[in-house]
Amino acid sequence: MVDSSVERVETVTVIGAGSMGHGIAQVFAMHGYDVTLVDVDEDQLVTANERIATSLDQLGEDRLAVLDRLTTTTDQAAGLSGADLVVEAVPERIELKREIFEAADRLTPPTTILATNTSTLPVTEIADVTDDPERVVGMHFSNPVPLMEIVEVIRGEATSDEVLETAIALSKDVGKTPVVVEKDVPGFILNRINYAFWSEALRVVDDGTHDFEAVDAANRRLGFPMGPFEVLDFAGIDVFYMVCQALDDRDVPVVISETLEARVEAAAYGMKSGEGFYDYPAPGEYERVDISMERSQEYDPWQMIASAVNAATWLVDEDVATEEAIDTAMLTGMNWPQGPFAFAGEYGYDRIVDVLQRLYDETGREQYRPHDRLIEMAESEGPDGVAGDDI
Repeated sequence: MVDSSVERVETVTVIGAGSMGHGIAQVFAMHGYDVTLVDVDEDQLVTANERIATSLDQLGEDRLAVLDRLTTTTDQAAGLSGADLVVEAVPERIELKREIFEAADRLTPPTTILATNTSTLPVTEIADVTDDPERVVGMHFSNPVPLMEIVEVIRGEATSDEVLETAIALSKDVGKTPVVVEKDVPGFILNRINYAFWSEALRVVDDGTHDFEAVDAANRRLGFPMGPFEVLDFAGIDVFYMVCQALDDRDVPVVISETLEARVEAAAYGMKSGEGFYDYPAPGEYERVDISMERSQEYDPWQMIASAVNAATWLVDEDVATEEAIDTAMLTGMNWPQGPFAFAGEYGYDRIVDVLQRLYDETGREQYRPHDRLIEMAESEGPDGVAGDDI
């Protein structure tokens, strides 16, 4: 049984030095942990070190002190051997992750906690290759890791209470807000709701009824700092495409957008490639998109909100997470101005159901079929005791 005390975790090994992995390594090193960053590519490790150094300077951190706690290596076995905590942060390919966890299970002491940073793939599927799935937990950080507050802490089917509690405590210890995902469903909270939210935006673009700028302007009008297509460009269009595929492979009702697919086929991944839904000065160089707010009335952003509320309601009904956890996740993980249940209380649960029913009648897509629990909330009261039609 793994000791649940945070104090026993002194050494952390992060597998994968990409944008997520090097950010996770930086955050643990900033908070006093001795960190080993492992990658098969030496050039990737050099780039990771450079990015960490730049980020530390921007944050006003003591660069030398933090980097002194960080070691890099291409020797995975050496990196794993003495770790108290392993965080896997490789691309979202289930076989790659399972291969790493098989090695981690074999090469680490039985007291080591094995965490996956997966954003979509079930923790249980990853843990199945280990002899001790009780010590496997999900710790899904958000990008850019040093700046984003959230960690989704995901309980796999076999995750022990002690390991879950330690992951929660570790998240707090590195300055993050843990949001507990009590049931291991594909996409967890963030990407389950992101799919519902973004796919509605993509649907109207696929249909030719609206364009990117109109949808983004409408969302900015509701208080979102960035519209959905701006966010997809920033996060990586290819990343969301992989999320859609992972959900679809696990029998989640998904319609993969033709517009999204075309961007991926053209390698127009967004900011990182210099071109996505919008154009950027150079690959990897971000520049704020200039969007005319005169166009903000052309599209009804409550269609996206309603789809997100429906997904959030399913998560609550399936005991995946609480309403409070879901609202917190979207506030801290996606910079929403308020969570989906807060939005529903503002707009009215009855009106949310009406929007969903109209979209379901028009499209036949399951994501719009109003959830029974949501209909009950509309007929009685919202989660905070506010009548659904008392707006």
